[in-house]
Amino acid sequence: MSRGVDAGGDLQVVRGGPERIADLQPLWAALQAHHAALAPLLVGLTARSIDESWARRRPRYDEWLAEPDAFVLIAERAGRPIGYALVRVVDGFHSFGPNERVGSVETLSVLPAARGAGAGTALMDAAERELARIGVRELKLAVVAGNDEALRFYARRGLNAVSHTLVGRIDDRPRAR
Repeated sequence: MSRGVDAGGDLQVVRGGPERIADLQPLWAALQAHHAALAPLLVGLTARSIDESWARRRPRYDEWLAEPDAFVLIAERAGRPIGYALVRVVDGFHSFGPNERVGSVETLSVLPAARGAGAGTALMDAAERELARIGVRELKLAVVAGNDEALRFYARRGLNAVSHTLVGRIDDRPRAR
């Protein structure tokens, strides 16, 4: 994908590769901070520090961007990254069809000051165009529980819940039967 205006004058979405991973760190930090703010809603889970979280995520980005159909899209204003979407292509759902390949939005992050100004929409539009270009007709993504704003954003785009991930502690407490 070449550099181009995708929404609102000075907003550009550019396609990057592994060479741009370092540029994603502050954007990941913003997402991690947002998730940490939601953490009290997450059944006793403790948010990792931003540094520890990035140290765990960065190697995954290296792996994923080495995959043939994976890509990262970076939203920039005045040449500064304000958001990104990292997308890869995975096997289709085992229980649902008909598509054998599904686009997986592994991360979508927009800096807090830039939210609501079209960057998320531009990133998702560009991701969908790129997936369609390579013949992928479905996409999936995960949203952290309690992130109602993100759920509304994706619902407006026509995405629907097909599963819920449940998390609980393993301990000695009695279980309901």
